[in-house]
Amino acid sequence: MTAGDAINHIKETDLKDLEGFVPESEDRVTVVRAWEAKQG
Repeated sequence: MTAGDAINHIKETDLKDLEGFVPESEDRVTVVRAWEAKQG
């Protein structure tokens, strides 16, 4: 999955349904930032 696809998925999916979607080993900064933003 591309970073763009991952970011869109994070934005469009309920937080409760994203459990385990972004692993701690994720190294794409944009994906990590989108994940952190989603969590508040």
